[in-house]
Amino acid sequence: MRRRLLIAALLAAPLCRAHAADNPKDIVEGLYRSAARRKGEWDDPILKAPTRQRLFSKALLAAWTAADAHNKADEVGWLDFDPISNSQDPDVNDPRVTVLREDASKTSVQAAFRVAPDPKSRVDRVVYEFVLEDGAWKLDDIAGNPNGDRWSLRKLTKAAR
Repeated sequence: MRRRLLIAALLAAPLCRAHAADNPKDIVEGLYRSAARRKGEWDDPILKAPTRQRLFSKALLAAWTAADAHNKADEVGWLDFDPISNSQDPDVNDPRVTVLREDASKTSVQAAFRVAPDPKSRVDRVVYEFVLEDGAWKLDDIAGNPNGDRWSLRKLTKAAR
């Protein structure tokens, strides 16, 4: 187990460092390459503080930090699922990343992926909102289930406070 965590950390570190200068589509594609390699393991680099500090906008980082401050030690936590896979059982198959909207300061990118290896399995969609901040693209929100019970990382952080 320790070996797998070390390997995952080594793989994720260069991926996450490179994101600061990349465009939003490249960032999201990197997240899904990492998610596909994890094969159901809950070791999402976006959930780790160093990655959040590099990847998140100042506003989203502040909201996440405020939500974390309200967690009690004996509780699961305010974020009880993996936002990248939109599930509690992370599995990402055949991700497709497309730019929905872009301008000089904001970009929306959607990842669509199957929730199981079966080609007939359900397709989930997760939308990533980016802002240009201090000369780099920063993740400002993540939203899932655009056609159903919609969630937003920003709204979840507010509900946790």
